[in-house]
Amino acid sequence: MNYLETNVDYYNAFKQAKDKSKLGAFMRPTSISITRDDRIIICDVSRQRLQVYDKEKDYLEPEFNL
Repeated sequence: MNYLETNVDYYNAFKQAKDKSKLGAFMRPTSISITRDDRIIICDVSRQRLQVYDKEKDYLEPEFNL
């Protein structure tokens, strides 16, 4: 269950937003942490949330030929 499913007021406000493209943007990120299982956690104090990113399992490191 995610935050939208548990907070009805936030969910209703989210549904009414016309431009959802900026909802994932950071306003004031203050810290970042990388976990042992390659998750990136970013704290955004203005939006009062944590954003968590998972590394794709099939992601290949780019090759650089210099």
